[in-house]
Parts: sequence; C-alpha cells; structure tokens
Amino acid sequence: GNIWIGLAVMLSLWIVSSLVISLRQRFRYRKGLAGILRDFGARGSGSYYGMIIAHFGIAVFIIGVTFVTQFDVEQDIRMSPGQTVELAGHTFRFDGAEAVQGPNYRADRGTIRVFNSAGQEVAVLNPEKRTYLVQTRPMTEAGIDPGFTRDIYVSLGETLGNGDWSLRLYFKPFIRWIWLGSILIGVGGLLAATDRRYRMAAQRKTAAEPAESKRLATEGRA
Repeated sequence: GNIWIGLAVMLSLWIVSSLVISLRQRFRYRKGLAGILRDFGARGSGSYYGMIIAHFGIAVFIIGVTFVTQFDVEQDIRMSPGQTVELAGHTFRFDGAEAVQGPNYRADRGTIRVFNSAGQEVAVLNPEKRTYLVQTRPMTEAGIDPGFTRDIYVSLGETLGNGDWSLRLYFKPFIRWIWLGSILIGVGGLLAATDRRYRMAAQRKTAAEPAESKRLATEGRA
C-alpha cells in the first residue's frame, strides 16, 4: 500500500514539476503579463496549453484514484441514539431518527453529527429512508458532506427497534480529484483540438480528397 502511494505521489510530482519547467522556459522571454497574455493567442498555443492542462489533469487523477483505493473506508454498524463511533479519524454521533412528511413521500430521517479529531463539529448529515406515494418500495437518500480532500456519506438502513438503526458510513478521500482530473483531461483535449494547425491540416486533407478521387478515376478509365 505505502509503495503504491509513494509511487503515485512521485509520478504526480514529476508530471507537475515537468509542466512548471516547461512553462518557465516558454515564458522566459515574454516581457511582463502582456507578453504572457499575447502568448495565449499565438499560433500553436492551443495545443501547448491543452497539453499542459491535460497532463495536470492526469496528475490530479492519479492522486485521486490512488488515495481512494488505498484509504477508502466503509462500515456497517448498529447505532442507538447518542452512540458514537470512530471512522477514519472522525467521530460519528447518531442523534436518532424521526418521521417526516415530504411533498410526495413519507420518510424516516436520521441525524448524524460528525466531529474531527479536535472535537470540532464538521458536518450534520440527514440521511433518509423514503417511501413515495406512487410506490411502496422504500428508497434510501444518503446524507453527504462533500469536501475538496474527502467526502463523507451516511445511509440509513433498517430500524432495529428501541430507536436503534443500522447505518452505513463511508469515508472517501480525494474522490473529487478523480472527477476534477477527468474534467481537466477533457478540457485539455478540447483545447488542443481547437489549435489552428489541426484545423488547417484537416482542411488540406478535405481539399485533397476530391483531387485524389479524380486521379484514381482517371487511372481506372485508362
């Protein structure tokens, strides 16, 4: 586990440092902010900056995937009102569940308070178990606390009597980095595709196709 984490961090740092070196070399002879801004509109800049963004996205994606696979934690537990449980450096306290009425459903709504290692409350989650009026099968709505470096999920299971409930707790570190990295890779690819050199090459290829077809037809008649 630690080996893969170390390799992933080293690879991501190598990618980012290579990008920084490349940008410094490109901006070395650009004078001030105006020179840098002019470079964004220069010929070939689309493919270059697309490459920069896409590779940075790859580094972010690698970190996200590695940390999620290595540190992802989930736990199924029975909890009574007021009971606490420790998970991934956080304390989860179950404050019970109550019946609520929605616009088109009935639900049991739980209240779970999350505290960090310093004892500070960082989230109040309200997972629900809903039964919609048009159907009888209950649906689970997880309580989610999103964050830049971690997401916390809590889903409400079955009532076990005496106010006890089964709960499923999730701690997913850097899960959003996977999505962020994927978006950056896509944006980089689209930016590179808008480069004028690629458009001109495509236009030349399109213009050459009729001439090539005419030549082949002439040779066929001969």
